[in-house]
Amino acid sequence: MNEQDEPPSSELLASGGGSTGTWTVLLGARFDVGLTARLLPVAVQTLMLLVAIGGCGLIVAAMTTTWWLGLCALLVVPVVVVLIFALVRVGAEMVLAVLDMSARVTEMADRLPGLESTVGGMASDMPKLGFLRLRSGGR
Repeated sequence: MNEQDEPPSSELLASGGGSTGTWTVLLGARFDVGLTARLLPVAVQTLMLLVAIGGCGLIVAAMTTTWWLGLCALLVVPVVVVLIFALVRVGAEMVLAVLDMSARVTEMADRLPGLESTVGGMASDMPKLGFLRLRSGGR
């Protein structure tokens, strides 16, 4: 696959989205560059940090309320935090998959005129199916 065949989302992922490039695109007024693939890792890490801080705060609040509620929170909150981490990761990967799929569909649409002539030629070479003729004229 050469550079020309790369979909835009994988191009953004491969570039790593350097800090000045991301900030320039983020603060600029042009909307011709996709920014989601660049900002997604930052958003995921920020969300995970906030969930971890919230979990720690929940444990501390439970400990200050009563000791038994603190022990329950100490057992339950880490499991919930790990599950939320997993859900955030899966959601982020789904977003990247949709971006990649969108880029590939756009690439396929650009090649559609050539594909249409190929499919049309193949359809004319295929034999006619007899049962379709019987069903359409039977009534």
